[in-house]
Amino acid sequence: MSYIRPGPAAPQPVAPQFSGPAAVAYDFRSDTVTVPTPAMFAAMAAAPVGDDVFVEDPSVNALESRVASLLGKPAGLFCTTGTLANQLAIRTHLAFGGGAPHSVLVDGRAHVHRWEAGGIAAHTGAAVVAVDVEGAYLRGERGANHLTADDVRAHAILGDGDPHGAPTRLVCVENTMNGAVLPLAHVQAIGDAASELGVPLHMDGARLWNAAVATGTPLATLAAPCHSVSVCLSKGVGAPVGSVLVGDAPFVARARHLRKMYGGGWRQAGVLAAAADVALTAAMDGGELAKSHVIARELADALVKVGLKVTNAPVETNMVFVDWSPLGWTADDVAKAVAAEAAVQGGKRAPIRISGGNVAVTRLVVHYQIAEDAVDRLVAVLEGLKKQKRGSSSSSSN
Repeated sequence: MSYIRPGPAAPQPVAPQFSGPAAVAYDFRSDTVTVPTPAMFAAMAAAPVGDDVFVEDPSVNALESRVASLLGKPAGLFCTTGTLANQLAIRTHLAFGGGAPHSVLVDGRAHVHRWEAGGIAAHTGAAVVAVDVEGAYLRGERGANHLTADDVRAHAILGDGDPHGAPTRLVCVENTMNGAVLPLAHVQAIGDAASELGVPLHMDGARLWNAAVATGTPLATLAAPCHSVSVCLSKGVGAPVGSVLVGDAPFVARARHLRKMYGGGWRQAGVLAAAADVALTAAMDGGELAKSHVIARELADALVKVGLKVTNAPVETNMVFVDWSPLGWTADDVAKAVAAEAAVQGGKRAPIRISGGNVAVTRLVVHYQIAEDAVDRLVAVLEGLKKQKRGSSSSSSN
């Protein structure tokens, strides 16, 4: 179930401006679309700030310490994006590994490999050993649809003196991936396999928060097998900006230096750290993430009742991958249908938004600001499209 980034979506209707959560109440494209709450704005206005390049912003320092503590690591680094946090981690580990030639071993679907603009090659000169986990799974050649310790042992390039290879100097895992939790036992086993090779393990934990909520496992336990972890604050947690990279103190100090070189050093970033701190409390302690998982499962059940296929059933967290092809649709067909429904609404509510494109499978993501009636409203559009297509088919056969 590869997540294929869609092409241009069907034209969206021009709607009146909605502000606050109402603007994204029916937006299923991503959990990155959420907007700051009044509590976040209040925290931003009151945040004590300083120059973070000098490590003097108290709000940033507090957030870094909080996240590092949650993940059981000594230190943290507040970054603008998850991509920056991941690429800093990879560059830092490889710098400690001795430099090129070298390679990074990943699941072939990994964000660090597919969705970070070729950053590994551009920033480090490293080759990527991308294990075709999904392809082998779909062919029935393996039982687990995630990276395993056996994959690491089978595909790592050994530094055995052969001048033809680029020795594997880092293993990267992702949790969650496409909404699926990477089981802790497998992370531990992968960590053991990496240790046997003498290489570190980095986790892209952009949505590790979701894994913790879904499994009831403490974040520190999930992160324990890894030398470094990046966590995103602007996805499920709902902060306006930011990710935190955690690891030991020498690792974070080196990453901080590289962050400056990459142009990622920032000054009075405490206003953003304060918003992230509020968002983190609401998501983890206030139950917002757990609620999004419940709605995602309700959405999956409703889609199946319409006659569609959910390719990632059973849904574990906040993502639903729906296959439109059982009803002969593409994502563009559905995008056009929701656009037509928005026109009928006449601007009374924000439009439903999904990713379009001439593809059969769409990722639908539930975020904590989704409306209570969002699932019912989307299903009503789908039922209408189903009747329309059935009517068109009957007319053409006559």
